[in-house]
Amino acid sequence: MPARKKTQVTTVKKTYKMPPTNSTVVEWVRVGMLNINFANYNGPQRNRPGDSKSYLKSLSGRANAYGDFQWELLRYRVVSRRADGVLYPLDGNGSNHWLENQFGPNFEVPCIMVDDLTLAEENNLFQKLQVVKKVTPTEKYRVDLEFDKHSRAVQIEKALSAAQDSKGEALGFFISQSTSNPHALGRTTAEFIEGRYNATALTTTLELTAALFDEGQQARTNGALVKALAILLHKPGAMDDYDKDRLFAMLTQAGAAATVGQARGGSGEIIVLQTIADMYNAMYN
Repeated sequence: MPARKKTQVTTVKKTYKMPPTNSTVVEWVRVGMLNINFANYNGPQRNRPGDSKSYLKSLSGRANAYGDFQWELLRYRVVSRRADGVLYPLDGNGSNHWLENQFGPNFEVPCIMVDDLTLAEENNLFQKLQVVKKVTPTEKYRVDLEFDKHSRAVQIEKALSAAQDSKGEALGFFISQSTSNPHALGRTTAEFIEGRYNATALTTTLELTAALFDEGQQARTNGALVKALAILLHKPGAMDDYDKDRLFAMLTQAGAAATVGQARGGSGEIIVLQTIADMYNAMYN
């Protein structure tokens, strides 16, 4: 282990305004103390479960890819130290997992420690740290949802929660990176509808989706299909060439997967709209 001072002041280029009480120092911290993701309990990185066999296997593969350990490859983590003393890594947490897995919880890593951040400032710093990294839209959505009450994510979440069936029961739609669950909707799909129309339009589109396609149809939350339904519902004139009852009955009969599967030449909402028009004309005209 290289010689070092336990604590030293470092100069950090600040890209956002920090309260006067903030201090930023470099400290060497036992990796076992960094097992709470900024995102695990209060944020986005829930795709790194410590009890997942497949994830633990990937940790070993990642460590082996580095070969023999080199201190020069050990990046500084960025860690928020909250008032209660709990440490929340904002950056570098992926390698924290495999380092602990390979070398144990007492292995020390260098951390840029930032004190006295508000939750909004943690969110701001986290988001900026991810600009040059591969962070999914869903991860950003989750951190916005939990740390910024004025964010677009909050409005989308309210729209999802408002979607009900004919009995007034919640439909249970949620934002997810994977849409393999028939209740899981992609963030970009939700933002497309909320942005082009409004949050209420997102609610009514999901209610129509659930009315047309039952829970057993995984493809019902396909992004292109849901966007196409939103356009049919909310774009002025989009339904002029259709008998609504016939159209909806046709879609229910065909099913979500078949409707999406018949789209040719692409998978976007415009292609799906054209496919729906072709299906309708073939059946009724």
